[in-house]
Amino acid sequence: MGTEIKIRQNRKKLDISQIEALWKKACKRAFGGETDPRIGTVDDYDMMPLAFISSEQRYKKEKAQLWNNKKDFLLFDNNNYGSGIGLWFDQENQICMKITFPTTFSEIASLYQLVNDLCEKLRVKEFSRGSVGEFQTAELSQLNWFVELGINDTLGMLERMDQRMREGQQHSTAISGVTNPIWITREHLKSWGVGLPLVDHYDNIMTVLKNYESFMHAIQSRDLFYATVRLFRITEGEQPKIKGFLSVTTDCDTILPIKPKKEYYFLRNQYDTKQIDEIDVLVPDRAGKTVKIEYQSFLREIAYETREAYDGEHFILRLSREEMDGLIDRINGGASKV
Repeated sequence: MGTEIKIRQNRKKLDISQIEALWKKACKRAFGGETDPRIGTVDDYDMMPLAFISSEQRYKKEKAQLWNNKKDFLLFDNNNYGSGIGLWFDQENQICMKITFPTTFSEIASLYQLVNDLCEKLRVKEFSRGSVGEFQTAELSQLNWFVELGINDTLGMLERMDQRMREGQQHSTAISGVTNPIWITREHLKSWGVGLPLVDHYDNIMTVLKNYESFMHAIQSRDLFYATVRLFRITEGEQPKIKGFLSVTTDCDTILPIKPKKEYYFLRNQYDTKQIDEIDVLVPDRAGKTVKIEYQSFLREIAYETREAYDGEHFILRLSREEMDGLIDRINGGASKV
């Protein structure tokens, strides 16, 4: 669920760097505080390249090259991670933006401040707003109302997620993050205050919004490596197979999935996970050679249940050189070098 906005440009078109400058001003106007607004991109796995979330010096040095030939961008604040705001130019060269729900109050407020600034820069008084191909003409005088609607949409989505989990329809659900997807459980929702009465309860509304925003930034600000399953078509004998691989190295805090076939990007791309024949983890041995271990065997050996949870479907693993060697030795019969 989300809302799209389209702003028609005049003869003098804005490029991505000009939009970035307006985005920086919009975030500071809307949110005050210490902001670090940026424009990045995500890969096919919904992951943000490191350069976009690294130091300001590296971001400034590499952003133009990373923007090159890209069609889709993500507006975000490096000091206050949320879900990000999608940005692209359509065939008519309109500036298009999309915000998905749930999202943070800061992103809602910053989005509509940016809409205001873009319209003023382009000297237009109207823009299109809607979703799923149904758009209506909107005016700048309605912006405060749209902020309220965005808040209501976020609260409504959180409540629907809570209801589905209470009814046992699902254990967790994935939401978009700036740096990577995040799986939410009912425990998360309860800790934010979802379930409190919200109608005519302004304090409860602000509690939920504040807690959700704090969580989104805190979980994405950690210095962790998010391992992703890379798929390859491999021919073994006469039948080609699709195999997935994750890489784990030593002395690195790594985010790993409990159920790798349940990764968010499979859902986004509507990938048929039944086509995957096997998923393995690749680890380095003492000699620096890569060892392949069947993923479920790997999970049992590291006792993943005892590891720190990252979100509802991932945990954090850190293995020393000695621990890695011991693991390889214990399951050496089931491991092979590649």
